[in-house]
Amino acid sequence: MHVHARGGGGEVSGPEKSVGPRSHSVGFLAALLPILSHGKWHGCWWLQVNRQALRAVRQARVTVVTVKHPCFWPPTRRVLELDPKLSIRLRVKFSRVWTFVDPQFGSLTISHLVFHDCRGLRALPEALPPSLATLNCSYCLNLRALPAALPATLISLDCSHCSSLTALPDQLPATLTLLDCSDCSSLTALPDALPATLTHLLCCDCSSLTALPDTLPASLTLLDCSDCSSLTALPDALPASLTHLDCSMCTQLVALPAALPDALAHLDCSWSNKLAELPAALPNSITSLHCGGCAKLVALPAALPTSLTSLKVGGSAQLMSLPAALPDTLTSLDCNACTRLVALPDALPASLTSLNCSQCLNLVALPDALPASLTSLDCSGYTQLATLPSKLPAALTSLDCSWCRKLTALPNQLPASLKSLDCGECTRLVALPDALPDSLTHLNCNQCTGLVALPEALPDSLATLDCSSCWKLAALPDQLPACLTTLDCSWCTQLVALPEALPASLTSLDCSHCTRLVALPKVLPASLTIICSACPNL
Repeated sequence: MHVHARGGGGEVSGPEKSVGPRSHSVGFLAALLPILSHGKWHGCWWLQVNRQALRAVRQARVTVVTVKHPCFWPPTRRVLELDPKLSIRLRVKFSRVWTFVDPQFGSLTISHLVFHDCRGLRALPEALPPSLATLNCSYCLNLRALPAALPATLISLDCSHCSSLTALPDQLPATLTLLDCSDCSSLTALPDALPATLTHLLCCDCSSLTALPDTLPASLTLLDCSDCSSLTALPDALPASLTHLDCSMCTQLVALPAALPDALAHLDCSWSNKLAELPAALPNSITSLHCGGCAKLVALPAALPTSLTSLKVGGSAQLMSLPAALPDTLTSLDCNACTRLVALPDALPASLTSLNCSQCLNLVALPDALPASLTSLDCSGYTQLATLPSKLPAALTSLDCSWCRKLTALPNQLPASLKSLDCGECTRLVALPDALPDSLTHLNCNQCTGLVALPEALPDSLATLDCSSCWKLAALPDQLPACLTTLDCSWCTQLVALPEALPASLTSLDCSHCTRLVALPKVLPASLTIICSACPNL
């Protein structure tokens, strides 16, 4: 009994073994089997095994064979031959296979066939194994066509990123449940009649695709046609079973179907620049609605789905207002960069945990009463906010009000749960609250050019302090927090000294460009890294 492998000196991953143009004994086969069973067989090709060796392979339950980067022998024949009696899952990855020469390939009992990133592969055999369940030929950049008749047992077809593929077979197997033809940039159309069993259709980033079939399979649950830049419309009637619809970045899409499926849970039509409105009546089953970046969207439906938990409208520059009554189930609201938005609803849902209204350049105020459940508030970025609500939610852990250049003060009492406070670039801010929360770990007040002092007692929990470019700051607190690891006081041009006792936990100190700084502390923490460039008086 022997295994005979012919080739040009490939390598077997795992234990160091070289395969050359010579015969190998059963001992070598025994050493090879553990590698084969883990799908890490890299350099073997043109495998010829006699019946007894085949029996040994089957007894070892070899299920996956992977061929990667083969050096073909002879070098002029880039072909793949397999023994028709071998029952395996075959993966041919990153190889230079051009074609097949074995006429019996269609009789192999292969259930899973993967040709991932075989960039030289121009065609598949017309006759594929009749038992095939999964076919993956993704990233085969030179593959121009698929076999006209695919196996009747096929349930999954992945031909994504095949940029030379211009068409799919007119008739796909009736058993197919998943079709992925994403990023097939030359694909202009899908078959008119898709299999009735299809549940997942992914055709995103097909830049030449102008339309979808008028009738989609009734069993379809997921449709992803995002970034199809030539797609102008969706079918008028979408399948009743559809739960996920992603048509984001379809820049030529002007409207959604008037009636969306009642089962729909996720709708993403963000960055569809020509979309001017959403359907007046959205299904109440929708939990996630993303319509941000729609440059022509001026309003949302007055009544949003009652199950909605996530609403993203960020970047919709023409949106001037939100519905007065948002769903009670809403937990996340993102309206960042809605530059025409002047106000938020007076009453936000009690369930809201995250609110992002950053870069809303015309926003003049936040609601006086924010939801008690709110944990994250981002109102940063050149808003017109002059004040924050006097009482912030007790559950708040993160507050970002940076770049609010009209903000003159923070609330005297910040939530006890607050962990992160970012008020950088608030140039009119002259002071921080005397008592900062004991839970605070991150404080950023950089470029607060009106800030003259920090609170004398900073929280012991503080790990990061950034007070860089605070030009009026003349001193730091005498005692810095014991947990402090990072301190940035660079460009504090009025700072003349650092505290004599720096925390032992401090690992990073940046005091560069502190032009009045005359000395560093005599005793420095052992693990400290200091940046003190451009300090002429040191």
